[in-house]
Amino acid sequence: MQFAPTERDFSDFLRLYEERPIKVNNGGMKAPDMFTLFFTCRAIKPRLVIESGVWRGQSTWLIRNACGHETTIACLDPSDIADRWLDASPRTKYLTGRNFVDFGQLAVAQADRDVTLCFFDDHQDAWVRLEQCVRAGLKKILFNDNYPPGCGSHRTLAHCPREDVDRLCRTYTIFPNIVGPAVSTGEGAFACPSFFDIESLPPGLQPFLDESSSYRWNTFVELR
Repeated sequence: MQFAPTERDFSDFLRLYEERPIKVNNGGMKAPDMFTLFFTCRAIKPRLVIESGVWRGQSTWLIRNACGHETTIACLDPSDIADRWLDASPRTKYLTGRNFVDFGQLAVAQADRDVTLCFFDDHQDAWVRLEQCVRAGLKKILFNDNYPPGCGSHRTLAHCPREDVDRLCRTYTIFPNIVGPAVSTGEGAFACPSFFDIESLPPGLQPFLDESSSYRWNTFVELR
């Protein structure tokens, strides 16, 4: 999958983002990472999305709106946050709190494997998640977090030997930030690619600049 967003992609996303249920999503996804998820959902058109890491439900809301009413969403999270946005669709299954099932124990039907997108925003070891996808026969994966070496709370694919990643992955695409050359984290400032320079940011895309520091090196993987 190539990351080549159009002006319409940006305008469609920002129109939707203005309607988001959680205006201040501290601890969760914001405009740069939300756009990556939006773009991926529209490009892949999955019939099943497995969302590991729900937080307050903003990403569930985006998946539902980007994919449409026919897509099934499986929401996995060990916590049950009282003020979480909940999808009323019967096609959204909440495996959270007392009903939590970790991704590694989730059973996925053979018929669903080619039409599934796995979305990981759970701050778990990314290499373990990759191996679990291999065993489950699931091919398309979006990691919200892919911190570079020296950064992050858990092992990401960027921390792993690249030859090991390439052995399992046909596609390994780190999406750029929309705007901004660096991101500040608890470990310091880290360079990142960006789609626009600050000076060349088109009018109307200000939310991407305002929330540029929330970017987390989102990475799309397609397994061999």
